Amino acid sequence: MSTRPDTFLPLHTAVVLLTAAVMGLVIGCLTVHTGAPVAAAVIAGLSSAGAAVPVLRTLIGRPPEAPRDPPTCEPTHMSHGTCERR
Repeated sequence: MSTRPDTFLPLHTAVVLLTAAVMGLVIGCLTVHTGAPVAAAVIAGLSSAGAAVPVLRTLIGRPPEAPRDPPTCEPTHMSHGTCERR
């Protein structure tokens, strides 16, 4: 049986970081277009991206986990009234 390999980053983390990076690029580009020095635009972009991560993490919620199936009990596998998982 094949199992799904672990991913490098969960989907939630990838979406949050990608969105924060895009926001930082937009803020940096807008700062450059105002006539500010490039160094100031880089600082503005990095600051806005860093500040956006915790906000985006709470706004973009994790999907609810799928409910787990309860263990099934067969009369022959009952042990003191509790189910044993196979």
